[in-house]
Amino acid sequence: MVPRIALELEGQGVRISERTVGRWLARLGINHRRFLDPDGSVNRRSQKRIVARYPSHMVHLDVKKIEHIPDGGGWRAHGRDSEQARAAQRAQTAGAKGGYVYLHSAVDGFSRLAYTEPLPNEKATITVAFFSRARAFFAAHSIHRIARVVTDKAPTTAPPSSCAP
Repeated sequence: MVPRIALELEGQGVRISERTVGRWLARLGINHRRFLDPDGSVNRRSQKRIVARYPSHMVHLDVKKIEHIPDGGGWRAHGRDSEQARAAQRAQTAGAKGGYVYLHSAVDGFSRLAYTEPLPNEKATITVAFFSRARAFFAAHSIHRIARVVTDKAPTTAPPSSCAP
């Protein structure tokens, strides 16, 4: 919408950058599409929802990278110059475990039953082993045949033979 306004102004002899148009619209409080389009739907993309139809129809896999928090809390909880922060720094210098932990999660899209494990990395071998344990967990909760696996990268359809626990 902003490029159209800038182009329209240029057609009337007023050269103004798109960024300036955007700033003025924001300043006036009319920088959202609902204020600019008469019906609010021009050039709006339709949202796509992935809906699981039954238990085991779709399992969502995700990996979240989380930094290790030292025992007793880190500097954000106690301040950078606190005794806890200095103790955590000394422990890290002495070889205490630092770095990250990767939370691998599998969630059934229909029942929202979830299985999560903290693992050392997100390499393929560890993720495949995690998915095997997640399938066993789901099978213990009467979710036996997984029809689809969805990640934040791309949806895939798993062959039936690889989904049996």
